[in-house]
Amino acid sequence: MASTHRNRGSEVLLAYASPSICPPSSESDTSPISPFRDGRRRKNRDSSEDSDSVELPDGLINEDLRAGGPYLCAIPTRSVSLRGTPIFNQIEHRMQHLVQKISQILHSYRITTEALDICGRISRIDPEPAVIPTVFVVTPARSIIDSKWVDACRQLLDFFRKEALPQFSVEIACRRAFESPCYFPVKRTDAIYPVWHQVLDCIFKDVELTGVNAIECFRVGYNVNQDESQPTIVVSVNRRLSRNWKYIRERIVNIINSMSLWSVGVSIGPGEVLRQIAFPLDGFKAEAQAGLNLGVHRSEKSAGTLSGWIEIEHPRTKRWQKLALTCFHCVDPGMDSVHSSQQNRLKFWQTNGIQPEDPHAKTVLRVDQPSEKDIKAGLEELDHRIQVIAKDPKYLRFKNALDTTGFLIPPDRSSYNAMKAQKEKYEREKQHILNFKSHNEHELGYVFSASGYREERVATVKHPSENSILDWALIKPMPSRTGSTNDILGYGTPTVGLPERLILTETMGPDMSEITTVFKAGRSTGYTQGTYNGLESAVIADKIVNGQTVRTRTLEHAVCGRHGQWFGDRGDSGSFVFTYSGTVIGMIFGGNTDRAISYFTHIVDIFNDIKKITGASNVRIFGDI
Repeated sequence: MASTHRNRGSEVLLAYASPSICPPSSESDTSPISPFRDGRRRKNRDSSEDSDSVELPDGLINEDLRAGGPYLCAIPTRSVSLRGTPIFNQIEHRMQHLVQKISQILHSYRITTEALDICGRISRIDPEPAVIPTVFVVTPARSIIDSKWVDACRQLLDFFRKEALPQFSVEIACRRAFESPCYFPVKRTDAIYPVWHQVLDCIFKDVELTGVNAIECFRVGYNVNQDESQPTIVVSVNRRLSRNWKYIRERIVNIINSMSLWSVGVSIGPGEVLRQIAFPLDGFKAEAQAGLNLGVHRSEKSAGTLSGWIEIEHPRTKRWQKLALTCFHCVDPGMDSVHSSQQNRLKFWQTNGIQPEDPHAKTVLRVDQPSEKDIKAGLEELDHRIQVIAKDPKYLRFKNALDTTGFLIPPDRSSYNAMKAQKEKYEREKQHILNFKSHNEHELGYVFSASGYREERVATVKHPSENSILDWALIKPMPSRTGSTNDILGYGTPTVGLPERLILTETMGPDMSEITTVFKAGRSTGYTQGTYNGLESAVIADKIVNGQTVRTRTLEHAVCGRHGQWFGDRGDSGSFVFTYSGTVIGMIFGGNTDRAISYFTHIVDIFNDIKKITGASNVRIFGDI
């Protein structure tokens, strides 16, 4: 049966306007500049046609870099084998005939094929209920946007219908369609840099923000060279919301045109800001470790990262107390995980924060390191590795020969001993984890104090009226788990060129004008390198206030992943952001689901809020004496 889904298309650029190729002269004409006179190239839903509807009458789509239908999965996508599915039984013995005919049709349209596959296709971020059977064709770059690709798709679909295979879609795309853009910081010399807050204020005033999740400004391009990328206002929106994003694009274009920001483009595409909810064996140590995972006690629901150790000074005794730092959302069990008698209290904590040594927090907000989720994952991974060796045909043959004859030739004996030693190593590691857990050595402590989910003015964001997110928690550890330092390289092997031994012992002041390259160590993506963006990102979200949904916005510090790679991912919340020399800049609290962008709170703002909530007279990173 043919697909009845609406053709989604790529859903990468829902609306786009390039920097102006030929900026208009304003010396003799002060009238508003129309879209036809501002020198900007425009796209709607990945098509230069820029029409309101990109679907053709027969339901196919002809984008700049991709064409086909009747159903194209949203990018990013992945291909999966159809083997084992009912449809594979229909095509298995006809595969040579199908491929030959597909190739003939493509050749007749002079479409060069780099890759051809008959497979299932599915979106990675917003997956379909089932894979879409697809003829998937990859071609070189498309130089002319014409009807050739979509005409070929029509003929291929007609052929498959005649072959009694109407459930297939056809997808023709160049490799560029699946490449992720690279994000770089805006340069201080770029025209938009000194007026970014002014641009944001105009957008907040003139643009209706329903469905908008973030407004940011980066240099964006498909080359790893920052100089070849263009300053672009990047708007992340709800992919499930049907809205005329062209209209929003033009509202923003009108704003930047009125400010003569001709070198700045506008890009609107899917993206959601999430609080981010490589697992090393040496995470199972008595001492808690900076940069490793943690989670709610005895819960498999969540896992985040332990930032490291800080100290707070008691205002009266002047004694310093050592505590662990992470994000509050990493240790928040959620309403559905606490007893009904504690739900009002948890709601109060989420809204107002937690005062030091709240007696209820000692029982309700307990924390593990490693988390239950990662302990389970670690055991499953070791079981898998053990079984791979135990079921290996060569290992079984060697073992059987030894059991029956007691003899193996020297090369076989050497090979068997190596496999056996590796299997026993994994078994020892598994037993170590089981012992660690059975003795409750993974319990880290309880939440001593926390920010809750609050938004307030902070010192390092210079906008006169916009708030920033505060999301931190201090953990009072079990006495047996306090022996470690902020040795950020205490596990694993970094691949980002950090010094051999790096202990975080100092913090950055509020001035970050000289900061460019930054690093982090986190639960999910380990050691990564990124670049600090000097322009804050506007993060927009819905909150429930007195039973009413309210749109709120905050300004946040942002880091671009290096060369298009991700700086952080789900589970990296709580990671310290630091310099090459080990100076702590801030703590990651979230990131963008569709872009290599992470958000962090400056350490100055965290320490100021810790003093406000706890009453501490001073706060410092452990070791900063």
